[in-house]
Amino acid sequence: MLTEIVLPTALGAIMFGIGMSLQTKDFVLLRTAPRPVLIGLLAQLLIMPLIALAIVWALPVTQDIALGILLLAACPGGTMSNAMSQLLRADLALSVSLTTLSTSLCIFTTPLLINTTFSLFSDAITFTSSSMLAVSGRLLFIALLPVIAGMLFRRAFPMRALKMIPAFQRFAFVFLCLLIIAMVWREYETLVQTSGTLLVSVMMLIVLTSSAGFLIGRICSQPFRACKTLCIETGIQNAAMAMVIAITILDAPALSVVSAVYGLFMYGGPLAVITVVHRFTPKPRLRDTAYTRNN
Repeated sequence: MLTEIVLPTALGAIMFGIGMSLQTKDFVLLRTAPRPVLIGLLAQLLIMPLIALAIVWALPVTQDIALGILLLAACPGGTMSNAMSQLLRADLALSVSLTTLSTSLCIFTTPLLINTTFSLFSDAITFTSSSMLAVSGRLLFIALLPVIAGMLFRRAFPMRALKMIPAFQRFAFVFLCLLIIAMVWREYETLVQTSGTLLVSVMMLIVLTSSAGFLIGRICSQPFRACKTLCIETGIQNAAMAMVIAITILDAPALSVVSAVYGLFMYGGPLAVITVVHRFTPKPRLRDTAYTRNN
């Protein structure tokens, strides 16, 4: 009941809450300023999996840690990245657009990335076309459809939805904390045995992906606020979704340990990168304006 009903239902409720916080205007950037959105998708769907592969090949990690890192890199952006963007004064519109688009595409991208990266690293978990369709189907019901339902609910009952959004955000935070505690308790022996390599690999993933997100924005001549957003969106993945996939879809709870540890530290990566950049970037560059429709 826990793995087949409770966890998928809870994740579906979180995605419903995300849907209530979205409106059709959040997709406007795809038409008016598609470049930063496409850069962000490139960072999430290509740069992050490549960094994850480099880490599992470079470090002497166990198979469970390696596959857990690759699973995490295959998931869409984290649900709290929008709040982080607002807190750090990044481009909130770009953040919402990237979170929305990556979540909408995850029923296709997540199974494909899992299949590709897992096959490059290990034959422990193999995928057939039918198993990939099964993963896509589960993600459709626990991720995409709840988001669509949340958007439709907000369109029909806008005032009620706005009042409910804070409760769903708190639920998402509590759910992630409970998942982390449960996985740490369940896999305590594994954590003790692999604590060194696990912590190093997770911290490397957080710092490198956050840095890569910011750098790719700078290389592509994006405004400073857009670069901060790309740093946040690339550095914060949906740890709760990764844990639910590991437990309920892949039937491999040991893989969720990486996501549990990642969930404890993922906010520190973008914060550290942006703080360092603010410290060493000349003042005039910090006055770049947000990406507007005119750009």
